[in-house]
Amino acid sequence: MKHSLWMLLCVACFIVSCQSPEYRAAFADREKSLAILQQSVQTADRAEVCIIFNPESQGRTKVNLPVPQEQLSQLKEILSHLRPVPPAMGEPYFIHAWWLAAAEICFPDGEGNISIFTPGISIIRPESVMPESEAKQLSPRREKYPYEARWYLPDAKLAELNALPIVKQARARVAAGER
Repeated sequence: MKHSLWMLLCVACFIVSCQSPEYRAAFADREKSLAILQQSVQTADRAEVCIIFNPESQGRTKVNLPVPQEQLSQLKEILSHLRPVPPAMGEPYFIHAWWLAAAEICFPDGEGNISIFTPGISIIRPESVMPESEAKQLSPRREKYPYEARWYLPDAKLAELNALPIVKQARARVAAGER
């Protein structure tokens, strides 16, 4: 009896914390960002992986790898399944990491410009997408980690994204330090 009452209290607290105005606002912000990203993805007639190398000794270098057209339709289909990761409502966990490289899938507009308002999909650390199985286990009371993924995909769709040749190529290039 005592155990069931405790469990009921925990569930009630979880539901109340998820329904707070702050949580709803944070979730609405993620849904808005996802809508902007989805619009950009679905209307794009091309995509590219933008790799930025940041080693201090050699200066900053940017490499753009175009996504082949045959992979673009598959990429669009995979990304149509993106969902927002429930936002963290705990205390901020401040950490600053110096990444040797960044690699994002970007969707230029018809004029070839990439909007700073359209979030990209990072495919190396930190990654922008996590598996749904992990996202569903996250507590809204977790610490606010600045490099946590903002989106999740069903596990099988994330495996498809990771198996795309352009994603593998970009990751291999970063790992090898190829410019």
